[in-house]
Amino acid sequence: MELRKSDENVFVCHWGIERSRAAVQALQNEGYSASHIEGGTERIKNLTPPEIRSLIPEKAKVRVIYDQGSPKVEYEDLEKATDILAKAGIKW
Repeated sequence: MELRKSDENVFVCHWGIERSRAAVQALQNEGYSASHIEGGTERIKNLTPPEIRSLIPEKAKVRVIYDQGSPKVEYEDLEKATDILAKAGIKW
């Protein structure tokens, strides 16, 4: 996905801290519109599609950040969360 300053960019990592927060801060410093989901994939996996839609602007570009060296539980949370994102009609 191409980054454009006119787009709202939403980043999601496992807990919604560290990686996503760092990505958002770096992009905001360069003038991009960016935010992240507090609680990350760990939170999203327990939400309904309408709850997800209320967190993410309709035309936002969603990027899910995953470290392949992470524990298995983080991968499982990633899979559950991306399934919920898809059910909410959000491309990631």
